[in-house]
Amino acid sequence: MILKIIAISNGKDGIKQMNFIGVGGLLYWNDSFLLVRHTYGEYKGMWILPGGHVDTGEHIDDAIVREFKEETNLTVRPKGVIAVRSRIRNESCTDCYVVFSLEYIEGQLKSDGFEIDAAQFFTLEEVLKLDPIVPLSKILIQSYAQKKLSILHRSQQIPYTLDNRELKLYL
Repeated sequence: MILKIIAISNGKDGIKQMNFIGVGGLLYWNDSFLLVRHTYGEYKGMWILPGGHVDTGEHIDDAIVREFKEETNLTVRPKGVIAVRSRIRNESCTDCYVVFSLEYIEGQLKSDGFEIDAAQFFTLEEVLKLDPIVPLSKILIQSYAQKKLSILHRSQQIPYTLDNRELKLYL
């Protein structure tokens, strides 16, 4: 799936709003960072952190695990949230992107051959010279390497809602 509408609501002046929630994952493993190359959309042909859109009814941390497996064939575990990007695409669309720091669990690296035509680990030096790369991916990798990122960890204390559905809280 290439593009998914997450929420549609009536906004200002009755204009339909389409809001998106996306996730990305920064995997640093064996002294290298994992990037994938997109085959579609605004980032076609560019290197970017693996990730994608959150399915309706899916927690964001489950979404990054699923997207990572789909795009790279790797199993990962979220360590925590390291960045949130909010972007106004137009007057009726807000795009929110939540980025996780990830831990490698298992798997042999392989691109999906559909949305992603390449998946590769790069050293920091290679990332800094890489072109074309999505600027946010480069910023996040540089910030990680410079130890400028804080990690919001998933709270072990599970909060509750009035309908008793589980929430996931990052503090």
